[in-house]
Amino acid sequence: MLDCREFIKCLSDYMDGELDESMLVEFEEHIESCDSARCVVETFRRTILLHRKARGARVPTRVSVPFARIPADVSASEPVQADSTALDVKRR
Repeated sequence: MLDCREFIKCLSDYMDGELDESMLVEFEEHIESCDSARCVVETFRRTILLHRKARGARVPTRVSVPFARIPADVSASEPVQADSTALDVKRR
């Protein structure tokens, strides 16, 4: 049976329908026995659904501009240091 670390490594392949039969069985057994795994899968599914529904939607400038400042060559594993004005959100 998969542990949580192996589960996370297989998540993308699971969502894409690319797990072989034996790994699929192990993956789904893990989902049945682990509340955290069920939550991760459900969150991932909802995120994909929201993304599909939002295609063509405009992202507000106050959200998109800070992300545009992140260099394209930054690795996902590298911490990003944002300046203090990157998310200058006004409080109501």
